[in-house]
Amino acid sequence: MALLALAGPAYGQAAWQARQVAGVAVEVYDPASGPQLGRRPLLIVLHGCAQSAQAIRQRAGLERASAEANAVIAVPSVPNGGVLIGCWDYYGANHTRATRHVRPLLGMVDALLADEALDIAPEKVWIAGLSSGGGQAAIMGCVAPDVFAGVGVATGPAVGTSSGEIGRVATDVAQ
Repeated sequence: MALLALAGPAYGQAAWQARQVAGVAVEVYDPASGPQLGRRPLLIVLHGCAQSAQAIRQRAGLERASAEANAVIAVPSVPNGGVLIGCWDYYGANHTRATRHVRPLLGMVDALLADEALDIAPEKVWIAGLSSGGGQAAIMGCVAPDVFAGVGVATGPAVGTSSGEIGRVATDVAQ
């Protein structure tokens, strides 16, 4: 029986920790479970417009995924309340590492990588997002491909979308 208990995921044993990292409010989940097979991955999950980091954290099942992959999860809040209705600053084509929401997110990644207790492998950093968070994740992958091993976009706008196109996103094949 004890062997079976040790073999199962222990995602109920860890807890979310609110942090202020590089000027970004972020909730970090460290599974503190599973066999250590080297340094661990980091998954950054970006919320969408009119959504909070807490909402996506509470509804996305991230604890189980974290435990199964032995990954650290970071769910940041959009800096300064975001643009428009709490959106990430994904639109347009003038993103650089030093501008807009790119700079604070890269600072957050650097700070989390520097936290020795998290034991994150720099080559195992992924970013994903929903809606405007998906658009921001795509921007991050384009601007800093050396930082992110992968990018996940769920219902996010394409790179270069303007803020005026937010209400005109295609929803079927004809559009």
